[in-house]
Amino acid sequence: MKKTNKNKERFLSELLLNGSIEKAASNAEISKTTAYRYLDDEEFNKLYKEKRKQLLDEVIGQLTTAATKAVKTLEDVLDDELAPPTAKVSASRAILDNMFKGFSIVEIEERLTAIEKNIENNHVGSQNLGKLKGKLEEKQEE
Repeated sequence: MKKTNKNKERFLSELLLNGSIEKAASNAEISKTTAYRYLDDEEFNKLYKEKRKQLLDEVIGQLTTAATKAVKTLEDVLDDELAPPTAKVSASRAILDNMFKGFSIVEIEERLTAIEKNIENNHVGSQNLGKLKGKLEEKQEE
């Protein structure tokens, strides 16, 4: 039984490192069938998703730090009187392109939230409508 746990741990580590199920299975020295059986296991799958989310959170944190430095670098190019015009145009374009992408993402998130609320309200509304129909039918039968 201990070997199975070690195999699961090795497979989980390999899966997090390279993302490919087949490659992770090979590196963990287990069959693809065993790998898919592990992935079908609710507990293993939950742990995999938690670990993957932790890794993504770390990467996002690192990217946020790097993005702050990148914006500062672009600002420095814009402010540098000795920088060639092409560099200033490139820096400006990069800043504006990313600003517009950021605005678009925020707008999409807001719209998605509104859609989700609308769906939820309609679902609740349809449940209430169903209850009202049921009460009306009961009254008509009386």
